[in-house]
Amino acid sequence: MKNHGSRAENFLIFLCFCAYAASYVGRMSYNANISQIEAGLGVSHSQSGLVTTFFFLAYGTGQLVNAFFCKRYNRRFVIAGALAVSGGANLAIFAGVPFSAYKYLWLANGAALSVLYSSIITAFGKHLGERAQKRGVLAMSFSTSAGILVAYAFSSLFALWGLYRWMFFTAAAVLFAACLLWFFSYAPAVGRLGANGEGSELPARGKKSWNWGFALYLAPFALYAVFNNVVKDGLTMWTPSVLIERYSLSGSVSIILTLTLPMVAVLGTELAYRLNDLFKRRHLLTAGALFFVGAVSALGVYFIFGVGHWAFLVVLFAVVYCCMAGVNSLLGSIMPLDLRARATPGFISGLFDAFCYVGSAVSSFGLGSVADAYGWSTVFLIYLSVLAVPVVCAVVSLFFLRRKKPPQQDDKR
Repeated sequence: MKNHGSRAENFLIFLCFCAYAASYVGRMSYNANISQIEAGLGVSHSQSGLVTTFFFLAYGTGQLVNAFFCKRYNRRFVIAGALAVSGGANLAIFAGVPFSAYKYLWLANGAALSVLYSSIITAFGKHLGERAQKRGVLAMSFSTSAGILVAYAFSSLFALWGLYRWMFFTAAAVLFAACLLWFFSYAPAVGRLGANGEGSELPARGKKSWNWGFALYLAPFALYAVFNNVVKDGLTMWTPSVLIERYSLSGSVSIILTLTLPMVAVLGTELAYRLNDLFKRRHLLTAGALFFVGAVSALGVYFIFGVGHWAFLVVLFAVVYCCMAGVNSLLGSIMPLDLRARATPGFISGLFDAFCYVGSAVSSFGLGSVADAYGWSTVFLIYLSVLAVPVVCAVVSLFFLRRKKPPQQDDKR
């Protein structure tokens, strides 16, 4: 019976992996081809960045709404519908709609895909046991990397052939396939599991689910979420442009090199878990350690940009991205499950994700505009500045919060 439960849990994790990986193919199809779109359609960094700003604003707003209502959704229909809408948006761009329509299509894409993550984390909390939850978090981290990998790998091939629009057709095909898989498989999967006795969708009975002290505990992490995505999504989106403009690499080569970023994301998640255990779930210290390594690497980027070989730049970008992937897992998965005695995991995850995509919106339009006006060195200074703030907060917490326990958590692992 235990093996049967384990197989059922693994199958649910597999379904969530496929759905979320497909969603990343459907959202990164544009980011991976920004250089080709700018060259082919004659648009600037700020114009191309506005499209992803529309996506991130819709996604972030949707996450805030979904944080409150995700536990009420029929996940079978909602997630399948979201994947179908995203597939339609990609198919429309492949069909050749004018560039002025891109931002509205990506607005719809962002609104649709915003339901996925908080719904998946809520399903993990309800249907998976402790060990399976950790496997699920690692799988979701890898699903992000897998989706980005597919988007950038195929985009590199299509760029080499001068056929970048075909990436949008590929994304649509992946999304429609994932939609069908989810729609026909999700209900049987959770039917075999039921509501797990170890995982819990709702706050534990008899424990306070919310108070102002808990809200204040979460507040700095909301700010960290903004900082995290300014850097993480900024790297994913603009690294090809940096390599093309400063080092004169070809579009296909720069896209391939950008693949090193998502490949280290799983390492970031594992690092976040280990640091969280080391600091005994003192989340401020865990985040501070990750931001510190990222800040040191960003400082290296600033000093070698334009002087050192591009390979050193890519390595440092990968280290920064690894740390930001760890912060992303801390905010989106580890903390919500650690704190599920206080609030629904989907609520905490959705709340942080909403703030994450404020940072994503800044990284797309804002950093593109800064690069147009002041150059990439100024962008790297912005990275360094936002990475330094959580480090300072962590140092302060060492002195003033050393003996204060974090909010009530579930101690079982």
